Amino acid sequence: MSKDFHFAPPPEQIGRVLAASTTLRKNRVWLKHFSSLGIPFQHSLGYLGDAGVACFECQRNPGRLIRREVLVFSEAANLFRRRSGEGVFEFLWKDPLDRLLFRFDDQKLFDLLKAAEVAWTKLVLNSASENLDRGGSIDFPVLGQGVLRLGPTSLSWGNLILKPDDFKFFCRDHFGFELHPSYSGEVKGFVPLKARAEAVANLEALTQLLIHVFGLKLTDFPTEQRKASS
Repeated sequence: MSKDFHFAPPPEQIGRVLAASTTLRKNRVWLKHFSSLGIPFQHSLGYLGDAGVACFECQRNPGRLIRREVLVFSEAANLFRRRSGEGVFEFLWKDPLDRLLFRFDDQKLFDLLKAAEVAWTKLVLNSASENLDRGGSIDFPVLGQGVLRLGPTSLSWGNLILKPDDFKFFCRDHFGFELHPSYSGEVKGFVPLKARAEAVANLEALTQLLIHVFGLKLTDFPTEQRKASS
């Protein structure tokens, strides 16, 4: 029998539940009686479904919800992962009009939100594969800088249309993303694209496409550069 206490049911919108995670255990529910004495009672609960993800928070007692976040994957366009503290990241999904649909940090539900990111990335990659097979493209917004548009044989950035040979390598980690040109890319006017990782939409999917579709080499950031930016 599970020792977890699910203080809210999964929303129907997220479909069949694939995974659930909570910080509240059944043998700890009694602690709610001490919340009036100043003893903290605040817990998180999350569900991952085949159509979306949902996260909840309760405070003082399991029946007092203070937060409810529900995301239906089909309504979203972009995922951004933003650092919100030491070792803590927020997962933010936005719709095609850049409106925030879902926001939750991974401090208490790390495994579940990472699983949601993996599920979302698969959906993005499946959609990208279909678009590329039809000769279409997929956009990756870079906040404050523009949009990377990846096609079957080219990548557009601003007014530039670049081929795989126009790039030398790219770097990425939890903090940053960089795309560096080869000599031919420099001749075409492409300067290294540098952005914080949190500014690049669907970064996991972009990484996979740059490697497996464009054939670009992923390299580590220079140690000195990473120390300066972290």
